[in-house]
Amino acid sequence: MYRLLLIDDEAPKVLADVFKSFGKDPDYSFDLQTGVSGIPWALVDSADIILLDYSFPDQHTGVEFLRELRSARPSLRMPVVLLSAPNDIRDSEWQKCLELGVNDFICKATPPQIVRRK
Repeated sequence: MYRLLLIDDEAPKVLADVFKSFGKDPDYSFDLQTGVSGIPWALVDSADIILLDYSFPDQHTGVEFLRELRSARPSLRMPVVLLSAPNDIRDSEWQKCLELGVNDFICKATPPQIVRRK
């Protein structure tokens, strides 16, 4: 079983429940009000993949989180899937996301069957 680090400020339990329905129980799920508060967890955790919200109430974005995470530990290369609301990410941000190592994107409105395929 893989280890999943879910960093989200809006009902991470909902996403965790989606994965549980597939028989994939996330080891960690955090309801964080700031994106940067998830950095310590990502640095010490041995997760296989990070599911990262794109926007947080403190105006930080998933891009800023990744920038700080990569700066703190450049050798950390676990896959990152960015979660976003429809039309949440501006076109100018897509390239930054890819440059920082985002492996995939999932819209929070994506049906569970599609999430499972990803």
